Formats: sequence, C-alpha cells, structure tokens
Amino acid sequence: MTEVNPMALLKDAINSLDPASIAACFTADYQCEMPMHPSRSFEGTAHVVDNWTRILGRTPQLKAAVLRFHVGDLT
Repeated sequence: MTEVNPMALLKDAINSLDPASIAACFTADYQCEMPMHPSRSFEGTAHVVDNWTRILGRTPQLKAAVLRFHVGDLT
C-alpha cells in the first residue's frame, strides 16, 4: 500500500495553477478560522476556490515547493 503525501498533493495542485485542484486537497467541511480577523473565517471549499482564484490572478507565475515537513505521532 502506498502512502499519500498530502504536502506533495497540495504542492502539485498549487503548481497546476488550478484553483479547483487546490480546493480538492481540502475536505468539504474544511474550516478556516482567523482569530485576528474573525470576519474572514469561512467553511467549505468554495471559498478556497475563490481565494486561490484571486491569489493566482495576482501571481500567475507562482511556484510552490515543500522544503521540509514533519509527521508527528498521532497516537
């Protein structure tokens, strides 16, 4: 069985420059909470698509790279 690397999936989705592919990396009930700006908090992937559409519109040559990540013990 091959383990899926979620960081690689997200990096590849960002590098595809496709907001829908990026949003597909998140669950339908994804919650983004911004304690410093509570009015900007949201739930769901539709807002992820909107956000990334704006980000990629301003930075069309954006490239993502994963420098390192750590998976801790989940038990």
